[in-house]
Amino acid sequence: MGTKPNSELDPYERKLRRRLQAARGQTSVKAVWTPSSPGRIHKVHAVIRSALTQACKTGLLNHNPAQYVSLPRLSYRRALVWTPENIDFWRRTGEKPSSVMAWTEKQAGRFLDQIEKTEDRDISLFHLALTRGPRCQEMLNLKWSDMVLEDSGKVAIHGTKTPRSQRTISLGKANVELLKKWRRAQKRERGMSGKQWADAGHVFTDKDGKRITRQQLWRKLGDLAQEAGLPPVRIHDLRHCAASLSLAAGTDLKVISEMLGHRNYKYTADTYVHVMPKHDQVAAEAVTGVIPRRAA
Repeated sequence: MGTKPNSELDPYERKLRRRLQAARGQTSVKAVWTPSSPGRIHKVHAVIRSALTQACKTGLLNHNPAQYVSLPRLSYRRALVWTPENIDFWRRTGEKPSSVMAWTEKQAGRFLDQIEKTEDRDISLFHLALTRGPRCQEMLNLKWSDMVLEDSGKVAIHGTKTPRSQRTISLGKANVELLKKWRRAQKRERGMSGKQWADAGHVFTDKDGKRITRQQLWRKLGDLAQEAGLPPVRIHDLRHCAASLSLAAGTDLKVISEMLGHRNYKYTADTYVHVMPKHDQVAAEAVTGVIPRRAA
């Protein structure tokens, strides 16, 4: 398939490529100081402010000096859809129009069709990611004991961020059938692996029963998207896809917010859900249709 350009690599792969190049003498690696990003500054400040607030409560401090700090403005990463225009820009420049890109309904279907055609063992994983939107680590941490594979199914997600991220959501019949099929395949792999099998009960594993890593998933997604002739997306972008596809299916935004385990409804609307081009066109025609006009 050839060597991928840097623009298609995830951060882990870019770092690995730089290290390999340095080891081969292709480039020298120097320690260069770079300023922290605004997002990181906000996170560090929040930790310090929390600690100093606690010190004020216990009487160690009279006031919290962290409240007077001026923080850099956070840039809003607008999520974009891989429209023909955005794909053309990416092919001409090698750069993605935004760091956050989502597939359209048609592209998502093409991706799943490609996996099904090649009988890829991880179709249940990617179908779950595209339709229910768990975070990467939430998905990789799932165990069979977290799932109920009957009717529309249920899955208990042990969130990795806020208390609200701890949630139980429906799987949907398509996910239930795919997961049942995968469980049977995993049992066959367990029989073939024998004593080498790492029996930790995880749903998504390699052929020796070890939990799939984030890096393995990044590489797999990139390879499968390339095989399907699709523009690149990150694992986290599949979460954006799930939110947008749910909105396109007519799902209420509050339900989408609960599905994703967000801290509030507004965060979902502002950050994740963006209108698919087809539905924007329908909206444009609909608003014209409600304006009464005099017959010609």
